[in-house]
Amino acid sequence: MSEKATLIAHLESVDIPAGIFTVPGVSAYNEAAARSLLAHRQDQVDQGSLTPEQLEAFARLTVHERALSQMLPIYTSVAASLAETHIDIIRTSFGLLFVMQPAWNACQGTLPSCGPLQELSSRHLMTLARDASKLLARRATTEPGQQKNLVNAADLVARLVEDKLAGGQSLQELLLDKGAQFMLTTVMIGPYLGRTQQLLDRGVRTAELERPTDDRWPISGSTERAALNVEGLVTQADIHRQDALRRYQDFQQGADVTRVADDIAKLVTLSPSLPSRLR
Repeated sequence: MSEKATLIAHLESVDIPAGIFTVPGVSAYNEAAARSLLAHRQDQVDQGSLTPEQLEAFARLTVHERALSQMLPIYTSVAASLAETHIDIIRTSFGLLFVMQPAWNACQGTLPSCGPLQELSSRHLMTLARDASKLLARRATTEPGQQKNLVNAADLVARLVEDKLAGGQSLQELLLDKGAQFMLTTVMIGPYLGRTQQLLDRGVRTAELERPTDDRWPISGSTERAALNVEGLVTQADIHRQDALRRYQDFQQGADVTRVADDIAKLVTLSPSLPSRLR
């Protein structure tokens, strides 16, 4: 009973990483039904009326929720890495556009063909950012409506980045701003929470043996074997998380190169963040 109470608290909120910081206590699962069942079972324990079948079903629910409580931070970590990678693509794309703007202006004063070349490069970078948004949405969910919501959220991030760069904020400053990552990570884990909330609710219904319903899983085999199987799945998920983190860190090295390019651009007075009198 005590483990179940702890699991409920862990499932009701999640900590979302945002760079070197973590935003704690973001709302996750609705555990109202689980809390109600826990209170009822605790009353039965106190009264000595809990049957062996109810105890077994409750133990299975505890194994189920234990798995979800371990999987949630794993999924959130991967989602945060995907979100930051995507946002870095957007920042880099718009950053290159703004960093090169003074150079394009100088070029157009000499070569008329620079105008069409600038327009073509801008379109390609915008297409890159848009395609990255669609790819991110497909990674998070297969449901078209949820994919559309994710693309819209990524587009909002792109507009925010564009506005900040136009307002004089440097690319390096944008790369340090983790607010967009938090927002996009929160949107990304939404479809996962929706899918697994259904599983969690069905697990509660399965443990409520006294209530008639067709929507419950059969209880077979041993709880110990079920716990071992769940532990194996969680271990596999964590291995995939570590692999995703390594890939994310590789991408971050590329983002660091972009920061260096931004610094070099400032040295040669090409950055739009510099006052016009210094260009």
